[in-house]
Amino acid sequence: MRKHVTSSMPTGRDVHPPSAYGSAHLTGPVWLREPEAAEVLGFAPGTLRQWRHHGRGPTFHKVGRSVLYNLAELHCFVSAGRVETSAA
Repeated sequence: MRKHVTSSMPTGRDVHPPSAYGSAHLTGPVWLREPEAAEVLGFAPGTLRQWRHHGRGPTFHKVGRSVLYNLAELHCFVSAGRVETSAA
């Protein structure tokens, strides 16, 4: 599967394949399409679609018909779900 990432808010299909997520040569935000965002989170793309439909899940951005996720916002979404447990 080809991974698509761009270093700034894309217009149209302005997407560049990275060597890895968050490559050091990228200076701006890293934008992922739905399949790549789902892969980062460990969910199926359909799960992200359902979450969007129900107003849940990570923040996303629409550019035309494209749905894009900011990699840093995906990390924040996961971190926000952190649960501290206490020893019994």
